[in-house]
Amino acid sequence: MPPGGDSQDLYAQLKELQRQGEFLDIQEDYLKDEMRNLKRELIRAKEELKKIQSVPLVIGQVRVVVPSSAVQCSPCSPLLVSPFLC
Repeated sequence: MPPGGDSQDLYAQLKELQRQGEFLDIQEDYLKDEMRNLKRELIRAKEELKKIQSVPLVIGQVRVVVPSSAVQCSPCSPLLVSPFLC
């Protein structure tokens, strides 16, 4: 059997390696959770991209005829206001 000092050094090394192993286990669990979250976020981003790509984007003006009683005009504003937007 080795002298007492050597066995204490080995015991200290064992405890240190156990602590390192526990720390690595915690890191592994964290990374697994993060991967799950990132996969969910990727799925949501892909769905959002599909929504954006599926809707035709139209650039231009839309004019809606509204009764004159529903519109308030100001001298500076060329905008026509629909009662459905108020």
